[in-house]
Amino acid sequence: MIGVWSCLERGSSYRAVYCAEAGFPQLRHYQVQCKHLYFYFDDSEYGFMNIRLQTWFPYHIQICLNGREWLRRGLEREGINFSVHGNKFLHIVDYPKAQQLLDRQLDTRFSKLLNNFAQKIFPSMKDIMGPYLSYYWTLWQSEWATDFIFDTPASLKSIMDSLLRHAHITGTSSRVLRYLDRPVTKSGQLYARSKDTVVTRITDFNDGIRLRHWVDRNSVKIYNEQNNLRVETTINDPGKFKVFRHKQGQDKNEPKQRLPMRKGVMDTPLRAAVSQDVNNRLMEDLVTLQEKTPIRDLLDGLIVPIIKKGRNFRVRAYG
Repeated sequence: MIGVWSCLERGSSYRAVYCAEAGFPQLRHYQVQCKHLYFYFDDSEYGFMNIRLQTWFPYHIQICLNGREWLRRGLEREGINFSVHGNKFLHIVDYPKAQQLLDRQLDTRFSKLLNNFAQKIFPSMKDIMGPYLSYYWTLWQSEWATDFIFDTPASLKSIMDSLLRHAHITGTSSRVLRYLDRPVTKSGQLYARSKDTVVTRITDFNDGIRLRHWVDRNSVKIYNEQNNLRVETTINDPGKFKVFRHKQGQDKNEPKQRLPMRKGVMDTPLRAAVSQDVNNRLMEDLVTLQEKTPIRDLLDGLIVPIIKKGRNFRVRAYG
């Protein structure tokens, strides 16, 4: 453990309120301001991580794990040398082995893992809550990244401007909806009844630039840092994606149905597959970039300045 900090923040709780209709008190949900504890760890297996605990009932817990920190610890145990900056790997001696370690993360029994963390920061849980209450774990937010590691920052920077320009120009509403698996017509156009909100933002990011496409609360982005190019899907609203799965309590021998993806950790492998599909759709559009000629050189062939009496006049080009 690195340390524990406390902070007064908003939370949700319950209070007993007399109900005249029922004739007895009932629990009512309400918003509170209460103390939250933040536990920071440099875990021997999962690396740098933190846990947030609400100190009022129902004692909400939020656990933040980073898959690249998890990978870093795995590489150290395997004796594989690497260079890392934050959560970006700049070089790994054995990339196939690193990919194997990442793939193993999806085989984790997340409910058991998270219950163990809860017991670590809330050891009096059974005494306070009794033997019959337990946590139902959900993925509040997930990020799934595909990294490309270049030889040098210069080799990546030489193509980054073209990639961002291409991603921005081709990032039409219909394409962004397709990236994030939202319905479009057979011709690739938006449905007239579509209510999805599409937003694209370009911002500076550390020593690079980030382009991010949003569809409501889910997004896919591309950005660079040093010699690392990352394409990443962020899912806040999994119900927007349809996956083949069984209904809750359905017999496993029965056929699966196409249903909205759930927030529960049992759908973690499905969420990983969906996120990789989103990354792939964006990357498939990026690889169509072929033009390497700067736009100024292209325009030079179309626009010729007019000089009259030693003065330059502005010329408009029409398509």
